[in-house]
Amino acid sequence: MELRRQGFVPHCIPGDVKKWVIGDFAVGDPFRPLNQILETDIVYVRDFVHPDGMTDEQLKQLAMIAHYCYGSFDLALRCVRLLEDRHAVDAGSSRRYLQLCKRTVGYKRAIWWAQYGAARLKYRLRTRANPVASADGPT
Repeated sequence: MELRRQGFVPHCIPGDVKKWVIGDFAVGDPFRPLNQILETDIVYVRDFVHPDGMTDEQLKQLAMIAHYCYGSFDLALRCVRLLEDRHAVDAGSSRRYLQLCKRTVGYKRAIWWAQYGAARLKYRLRTRANPVASADGPT
């Protein structure tokens, strides 16, 4: 509530979300976490719905942090478009940024799927090799 009073809004939940393990009660699997969040971090940003309170420099910094730290291409694009409207960056910057994002997102998606597939395979192999040791669930 304090961050909202200061003009910040929740933007995303980065990284891992620790979930409450109640699967035994709900689906008969004691190691299957469901949707109850136990612990997580939340990224708050200045309220970009009302950008008049942000300087050009703040918008530029928000775009950089959104893009490079959180992969939040939509927020970064919004910042670039606002900067274009203010003539703080070259005309066409948002179009060029969007083209860059399309290439970057495709690459990151491919990397994510490769890592996800490797983790699932590792878990399956471990489960088959030693079902008792894998009772802690995937890591």
